[in-house]
Amino acid sequence: MTYSLIAFDPASGQLGSLVASRWTSVGSCVPYVRQGVGLMHIQHCANPGIAEACLDSLTRGHSVVESLKIPLQGDANRESRQCILANFSGEFALFSGTACRPISATAQGTHCAAAGNMITTDAVVADMVTQYEASMELPLPERLLACIDAAELAGGDRRGRESVSLRIFDPQYPSLHHFLPDLRVDNHESPGEELKRLYQCFCSEERSITPS
Repeated sequence: MTYSLIAFDPASGQLGSLVASRWTSVGSCVPYVRQGVGLMHIQHCANPGIAEACLDSLTRGHSVVESLKIPLQGDANRESRQCILANFSGEFALFSGTACRPISATAQGTHCAAAGNMITTDAVVADMVTQYEASMELPLPERLLACIDAAELAGGDRRGRESVSLRIFDPQYPSLHHFLPDLRVDNHESPGEELKRLYQCFCSEERSITPS
């Protein structure tokens, strides 16, 4: 019922989170971030405790592969989880349990990784990765918006569409000069189009951070 992508921008060191679903307010339960450390997506059977345990492991200096593997080893519901973990060096780890409802799939590129369950075809996640890698000249949020179009052209969530989330995280937070996109559409007939509208609104306003 959900597809998502974590993307790395090698030019800025930023991580981007994109999540879409036929589930109300999907942006509230899939992405988890530890500023300066990493970003976790957990879906199909989301669990904040598992996500935070993976980020704890990453904070302690374990690799992304170890940090995803260790908490899942003791998880009785691991086969119902679908996860992407990334650090701010652009390294990724993926897991998709055998109990995730079909079609479930994962895909990884050089600078991104995607996962989806209850999608219409494997191409939903594969095309997101291809689209991201082919549009590196665009600003990071616009690359993610293009990934929504690619996923929907491939069929998207087989139950339909309702909510979407787009967030950008910077390794230098909170020492930033501008606020970064943190946009959610929680319930809409055309969430992808509404997200584009919100992004245009975001871009049209001054977002500089002034000293307090």
